[in-house]
Amino acid sequence: MSLTKHKEINELLKQLLTQVQSVLAEKFIGMYIGGSLANDSFNDETSDIDCYIVTTNELSKNTAYNIEVMHKKLYSSKLKYAKKIEAS
Repeated sequence: MSLTKHKEINELLKQLLTQVQSVLAEKFIGMYIGGSLANDSFNDETSDIDCYIVTTNELSKNTAYNIEVMHKKLYSSKLKYAKKIEAS
């Protein structure tokens, strides 16, 4: 699966996707990239990584908390670009 032309971003997005699917389970519909990655104008120095996660309905407080915990772990990882993720 190749999401973008950036190998390291693809690896990060694959990990994010796997983790989000695990937390959301049957509530997960899809994950999409946007912004500079989607229009092929990503700048290594200034761009963030915009992604949109679609669910079947509003998340419970517990699920939202689990997503927050997952995001904090990913954010604090040593993966390049992890701190550039902007997920909605």
